[in-house]
Amino acid sequence: MSPELKEKMFFKNSQVTKNGKGLILKEILDFKYNKKKLIKKITTKSKINNNFKVSKTSIQDINNYLYCRNKKINRKYMINKKEISNLEHYNWWLNDFQNRENFNISIEDRKIFVWHKLIKINDNKYLVGGWFSSGADIPINYKIATIKWQLEYTKKYKARWIAVIKKNNIATFKTNTLLGWKKSSKNDRIFKDTKLYFNVSTKLYYLMHY
Repeated sequence: MSPELKEKMFFKNSQVTKNGKGLILKEILDFKYNKKKLIKKITTKSKINNNFKVSKTSIQDINNYLYCRNKKINRKYMINKKEISNLEHYNWWLNDFQNRENFNISIEDRKIFVWHKLIKINDNKYLVGGWFSSGADIPINYKIATIKWQLEYTKKYKARWIAVIKKNNIATFKTNTLLGWKKSSKNDRIFKDTKLYFNVSTKLYYLMHY
């Protein structure tokens, strides 16, 4: 893939302008960066640290949560891309929703719903989670700040993260790699556990761990 096409696809996925929020596109796409310095540069220049607010997702969010989750921009990279009905959502909220930690991240005028939970696969403990935005796609620096917060917050569980990322979701793959996520090796136990849990095709998805 040519650098020009990479750049075009990255901007299409992340909706970040070349002049926006201190993002150094070439460094991220080519993996030529000092991780700590680049993350600090991205979050500091956009003053995210002064506008980053965290709160628990509550019953007051129940309808807006479903509305945002069902938006096409959020569903297109999910494993389950189907729209969820009100009845399905309310039943899920009263049961499965309570078995995980759920947060609202507010940065300036944007909101991101974040969740994570502990699971066991073949007696191995892991963390799984995810997030989606309340509106249009969010700038890459907001995503980095959110994922960075979640990784720091969940350190207390002392469990390895596992996840799957769709291969055409270049922005998320590059962002997570920047933050220290790695592709799992096919011969590794983590790869097998991740594939078993998410039940996805490795032709379409990267199997990742942190």
